[in-house]
Amino acid sequence: MKKSKFAPPPLTAIISLITFVSVAIYVLPSSTSTSLKENEEEATQLLFTRRIFPNIISFEMLLLIRLSFVIICFVGFITGLMVPPAVLEIPYRPYSKCPRIPIIIEGWRKQVALTSVAWNLLGISFALVSYIGYMTEYNVGNDYNDNHIIKRWIIPITRICWEISAPITLLVSAVVKYALWPAIIAQERKRKKQRNHRHVLQTPRALLQHNANSIMSVIELTLLGGLPIRINHLSLPVLFGSFYIMFSYAIMMSWHKNGQGPAFLYFFLDTTIGNEHTVALWMLLGVLMVFYGLFWSVGRVMDNVIMDESNNELVVVTGHVLYAIGLCTLVCRFRD
Repeated sequence: MKKSKFAPPPLTAIISLITFVSVAIYVLPSSTSTSLKENEEEATQLLFTRRIFPNIISFEMLLLIRLSFVIICFVGFITGLMVPPAVLEIPYRPYSKCPRIPIIIEGWRKQVALTSVAWNLLGISFALVSYIGYMTEYNVGNDYNDNHIIKRWIIPITRICWEISAPITLLVSAVVKYALWPAIIAQERKRKKQRNHRHVLQTPRALLQHNANSIMSVIELTLLGGLPIRINHLSLPVLFGSFYIMFSYAIMMSWHKNGQGPAFLYFFLDTTIGNEHTVALWMLLGVLMVFYGLFWSVGRVMDNVIMDESNNELVVVTGHVLYAIGLCTLVCRFRD
C-alpha cells in the first residue's frame, strides 16, 4: 500500500472538531466565567483552605501534603527529560498509510503523551492550590487580593487545571490497567518472549505516572480538601480533548526525520484511516466526558458523607479511607 507523505484529517473529522469546539465555547461562559465572578470570595475561602477532617488534618499538614504532591509531579517531569530516548512501535491499522517506522521519543516529545500532559497539569494545579490556600489562610498580600490578581486570574486557571487533569488521571490509569497492560502481555506471549525482563509499563517512571496520578487525585478528593469539579463545567474536557487532537495533527510530520511521512502517538488519531478516525474522535471525547462525570459523582458521594454533628468521626473517616482505597484498587496496577 502506498504510504502517505502528508495526511490531512478527513472532512468529517474537521466538521466534528469545529462543532465540538464551537458548542463547548458557547456554553463555557455561562458555566465557568459567570460562576467565578459571582463566587470569587467563597471559592477562595472554601475550596482552597477547606479540610474534610479539620479535627485530624491541620491546614499546615494539608499544605505540606499538597506540596509533597507538587514535588512528586516535578520529579516525574524532570526524570522524563533525563531518561534515555525510547523507541515506540505504533500498532497502526493494517490499512493505515502511515509508514511502519518506530517513533523515537526524546526531548519535548516525552511530554506529548496524554499521560504526561495530565501529569504536568496535575502538578501545576496542586502548586496553585497550595499558593492560594497559603495566601488566604495567612492573609498574605491583601493588596494583591484587592486588585483581583488571585481572584480574576489564578483561581480560574487553578480550577481549569484541576478539572481537566484530575478526571483524566482515572482515565489514564484505567486504560493502562484494563487495556494497555493486558495487550502487552498478550503480545509478548504471542511472540513467545521469556518474561525475565520488565516491559515498558513496569519501569519506575511509568508506574509513577500511571498510578501516583490517580492516588494523589483520589486522596485530595476524599481525604484532604475535597476539591470539587462542577458538572456544568463539562465543556472543559471537550475543549481539552479537541485541542489535544488538533495538536496531534500539527505535529504529525515532526516524529520522523527526512520527511518520511506522518506519525501519531496513538493509532486512533491516525488521519489516514478515514471515517474510522472520526468515530474514534467521538469516542475519545465521549470517554473524557464519562470520566469527568465519574469523578464528579465521586465528589458528590463524599459531600453526602462529610462529617457533621450527627456522624461518628471514626466511622466517617474509615468510610472515606476505604472508599479511597477501593477507587485506587480499581484503576491502579503495579505488576502482572
